[in-house]
Order: sequence, then structure tokens, then C-alpha cells
Amino acid sequence: MQKLEAITEIILFERKKNKITINETGLLAAQLAEQILRQEKDMISQLRHFDKSRHTISLGSCAPLPISDIVPLLSQNYPHVTVSSSLESDEDKLVHELLLDQYQLIVLSHYPNDNDLFIQEYYKEQLYLLVPDAHPLSKHDTLHFADFDGQNLLYTEIGSWNEVARKNLPNTHFMVMDNLDALGNVFETGAFPAFTTDIVLNAQEKKPEHVKAVPILDESATKHYYCICKKLYYEKYEKLFQLL
Repeated sequence: MQKLEAITEIILFERKKNKITINETGLLAAQLAEQILRQEKDMISQLRHFDKSRHTISLGSCAPLPISDIVPLLSQNYPHVTVSSSLESDEDKLVHELLLDQYQLIVLSHYPNDNDLFIQEYYKEQLYLLVPDAHPLSKHDTLHFADFDGQNLLYTEIGSWNEVARKNLPNTHFMVMDNLDALGNVFETGAFPAFTTDIVLNAQEKKPEHVKAVPILDESATKHYYCICKKLYYEKYEKLFQLL
């Protein structure tokens, strides 16, 4: 305490017999010191992330498909760096961590309003319901969420579609399955519809049998995806954006 007062040449503490208390100037000094320590911590963190970014490309995505699509492109075109990826449904968190250089690239389902970012539309995806032929919903050529709210549905990790499904189907009973093989076995029984998208359907070499893929027409069932980096680093990733 005496050293701090000597450095500032200001009395920061009130001294009485067997007692010392901080005064108003001391309280301000403590607040300013806390800010300095926080800035120091942020500086070290950003420097570490920046140094890591020179050797690693980290991709964060709100949906699983862009990861399987973009990671091979990064590996092929940036062979001298390590590529890592993660799925994160919180899109605000993705933007925040991109700005802190914890990610070098992110994929969002909305267009962020930030002048420091380079943003390119990547693709559009529409949600479908895979309906077994024997299921009553198979008579429909198109659907709205209201048409099947309250049904039993198979459900697995679908990234940013999770919130859409839960919000629009408040009365639906979801059979949550993380194992894709088990999901397929249950689906083959023909008892439960399941979600898919047009992108997934087009990527499948073998189309599912005895089921009907029905598009969901609600506005929220169509998403636009954007691949994003800091403008500062656009030149480094220009080749990737051209391929996308």
C-alpha cells in the first residue's frame, strides 16, 4: 500500500490507530487498476490466439454441413496449417470469438451487422420432413409446422435447426437419438418421421426407400448461410471464398 502511494504520490488510504481504510481516491485507483489488469489479460489472450492463427485455421459453424464441406477445402488449399472445427449453435458467441481471433472463419445463418467482417453468402438450405410411406403425413406434398405439431418425431443433432424445430413445434414429442446407425434402424420401422434438408438429400448417393421427402414451407424453414472472416484476413482466405 505504501509503495502504491509512493508511485502515485497520492494518499489512497486513511490511517488511524490499528486501522487503515481506503479513501475515495483509492477506490478510483482500484477501479482503474482492475481495468488495466483486464486489458493486460485480454492483450495476452489475443496475442496467443493470433499466434495460434498463424499455424491453425479454426472454423466455427452453426450447422454441421458446412464443417464437412469447408474443412476438406481448407485442408487441400492450406496444407501447411492445422485445421480444426467445432459446432456452436450460439451465433453471437461465434461472432464474438471470431473478433477475438479464437476462430478465423465462421458460418452463420444470419447476416451480421459489423463493418469489420467480410461476409459472403454460402448457400441456402430448406428443411424437409422424411415421412414413411405408411404414415398419414405421406399424403401431403408440402407441409407447414402446424400440420404436424404434436406428432412423434425422430430427432438428432441438426445445429441451428434445433431452435427452429423446438420453437415451431411446442407440442411435438421428440425421440432424441445421437447415434446415426440407431437412428436409421428406428426410422426403418416406418413409425416416425424425421428431419432432413434439401442439401442433405442432394448429397446422398442412395436415396432413402419407402419414404417421402416433403418440403416445409414456413419462412423459418429456409435458412441462408454466410461464410465470414475478418476483413483484415480476407486476402489470406480469398481462395476459399472463391471456391465457395
